[in-house]
Amino acid sequence: MQTSGNHHGPNLPPNSSSAILVTSLLQTTKDFSSSVSDIIAPHGYSVDEWLALRAIRRDDGCSVSQISDASGCTGAALTRAVDKLVANGLVYREVSQIDRRKVVVFITDAGRDVADAIHRRIFDVESSIQDALSNAGLSAEAFTSLLDALGGLASFSTQEHHSTLQEPSIH
Repeated sequence: MQTSGNHHGPNLPPNSSSAILVTSLLQTTKDFSSSVSDIIAPHGYSVDEWLALRAIRRDDGCSVSQISDASGCTGAALTRAVDKLVANGLVYREVSQIDRRKVVVFITDAGRDVADAIHRRIFDVESSIQDALSNAGLSAEAFTSLLDALGGLASFSTQEHHSTLQEPSIH
């Protein structure tokens, strides 16, 4: 039985959008992640491992920090990803000839083959996205700019949330 007034549920403000944009973005992200995982999994790799391999394929001889920047993988997840790629013979590590304190990572022929095979399938998804954007009257550049802006908002809201959780200082 509905009552007059607030139809948004007991915990939502009366003018709430019910977080429809956040919910839609999260669901779409999950759906795309699942689709990409389904493409990569038959090759025996995770999305993080593929992102690391892709970064190395694009910038052969890059440092681990460059792989992190290009792939979005960090810390232990990146270490595990690169370790697996090394163990499977897709990449190898060497001490940098320029800075002996750094390690650089190179792709092997087998790594190129795997990266290229996955890329061909990912390109099909990319083409579908391009078609959907075109049908919606959006350019790939505008969509990428929107995603970048949303990524910035996510970082800001996370930082803002953490700052509001900090204990007040007592002087």
